[in-house]
Amino acid sequence: MAFKKILVALDRSSQATVVFDQALELAQIQGSSLMVFHCLSWENEKKASPFLGIGTLADVNMYG
Repeated sequence: MAFKKILVALDRSSQATVVFDQALELAQIQGSSLMVFHCLSWENEKKASPFLGIGTLADVNMYG
């Protein structure tokens, strides 16, 4: 079975690197596109502030 798209969700756990490597390998073998999802907690907003304003999804105002 060939996958067209693979979505891999990553966090800051020690297993994230292994999960990403396996997803990347599978995508390369299958000729699939790989999409990466990473979520930031608003509790850590101050830590993420250097990334805001550079075209991340965090810049999208979904609630008007």
